[in-house]
Amino acid sequence: PHILKETMDYLINECVDEKRFTKAIVNNFCSDRMRSIRTDFTCQDCKTPLCVSVFESIARYHILMMHELYDQVHQNEGY
Repeated sequence: PHILKETMDYLINECVDEKRFTKAIVNNFCSDRMRSIRTDFTCQDCKTPLCVSVFESIARYHILMMHELYDQVHQNEGY
């Protein structure tokens, strides 16, 4: 499970702020990898505090990206 945490840390620290690609492309990449992380934790039947922490980080990421992508899509519509 610690490798999954390291992978999550890499995604958050290195990939999320990638400027070479649009937020939508980065979100698709990160979401795919985070789905794999969640699947691995589930397959391992992991219920430790580390697992909960990673799941919370994934949830926070998705909430933030939904907000940022919504703003990006609707910035010119007057919302």
